Amino acid sequence: MRSIFLKILIIMVSAGLLAGCSIKHKFTINDPIVSNFKYDLGPKNPVVMKIVDQRTNKIFNVKLASLKEVNIDLANADDPIAWLSQALEKEFAARDIPLKIADKNTTNPPDLVLTIKKYQLVSRLVTWFSPWESYHSFMGEVAAGGQTYDIRAYFFNGKVYGGSMKEVEEPCFNTPMSIMVKEIASKINRYALHYTVSDGKIAEIQTRAEKKIKAQDDDAYRPVLELGNSNNPNAVKTLIKFAAVEDNFTRACAISGIGTLAAQDQLDFLKKKYSEYVEIDKYMTLKSIGDLGTPDAINFLRKAKDDPQYNSEYGFKYVVDLYLER
Repeated sequence: MRSIFLKILIIMVSAGLLAGCSIKHKFTINDPIVSNFKYDLGPKNPVVMKIVDQRTNKIFNVKLASLKEVNIDLANADDPIAWLSQALEKEFAARDIPLKIADKNTTNPPDLVLTIKKYQLVSRLVTWFSPWESYHSFMGEVAAGGQTYDIRAYFFNGKVYGGSMKEVEEPCFNTPMSIMVKEIASKINRYALHYTVSDGKIAEIQTRAEKKIKAQDDDAYRPVLELGNSNNPNAVKTLIKFAAVEDNFTRACAISGIGTLAAQDQLDFLKKKYSEYVEIDKYMTLKSIGDLGTPDAINFLRKAKDDPQYNSEYGFKYVVDLYLER
């Protein structure tokens, strides 16, 4: 009886949308849960980072297809750059990096400049019987010490929509936005700050991840993310191991971490996984191939545009386009 009622409800909602009715909903974008590790190698010098917004498209929350009639208010993130700035500062503090975001009106020269060229969340619901999907993209560059480094980040997730908008708030908004903050922070560190997690700490994180994966904890992906954010290449072998676990979200985080660590010698491994995976972990494999940034990796992404999924799956298309955009 309950399932029949639910189907009727979904049909009624769909009919309302098709008739031009608008649905309004407010999602509370929480402060991201910060990482549970600290960089223990490298001098801890105070750093000031300036953030420059150079987005050509400043619409942060974009809705495709049937979601155009859904008005989603992202409470606490109405200014996404301010939200990201605060989240980055808290994430660096959690990792024991004394980094502060420069005030917009300051005249003192910063140590780093992060220029944001794209920061966007795109949502899609093909039909009201299919998963709600979200595609999170970031593109920018960090300037430090007379050098400029390209930074790109991507995360995809989907959730089957069962009739309540609340169901998609965490998996499609809060969790991916939190993961993106961690990856952006990690790439800023890798290029400009060079702090690292020691081998001993890597072993501790691995043990914590193994326990959570064995217990099938919902947050097992978090220590897996920490390995990818460690800036220690010795974490790669563990991430390769975790890329074969049963849970596809944890697999996706493991495979993403290989790219975050820029493990260029793992291109063949990533190509193999690309042929084996489907959906979220397949798209994150493409993301990691893009992270490698080698001519062979970029050429692989160009060829991926010939894959039928490029024209049928937005999660596939968005990551390929992000890493090929110049």
